Amino acid sequence: MSNVLPFPTTKPQVIDEAYFEQFTNDQLVYKAASCCDLAQDVLFDEEECQDALGDARFSVLEAYLALKVLCRRILGEPYSSIKAQVDAALIARLQASLEASEGDT
Repeated sequence: MSNVLPFPTTKPQVIDEAYFEQFTNDQLVYKAASCCDLAQDVLFDEEECQDALGDARFSVLEAYLALKVLCRRILGEPYSSIKAQVDAALIARLQASLEASEGDT
């Protein structure tokens, strides 16, 4: 007779972009909003326990992944590609602004 309980044999769920593919756009929007809500409750409440910081970090990660999937679905490109285009446009505007201000002096 053994008093040892068997360890569960289920595999852990990996939370990545592929995991979020199973959800509809409406569900992804709600997930991102609810994760941000939890994170802001923890991060901006002075009385919140420090133990909850891990939960807040995980919520921010979940929101980020959900939004990346939404970006790809709605905009038709991966978030990293869109971010690179926006960053390049911002740098070009900053360089043009610097050149214009140097020409005024």
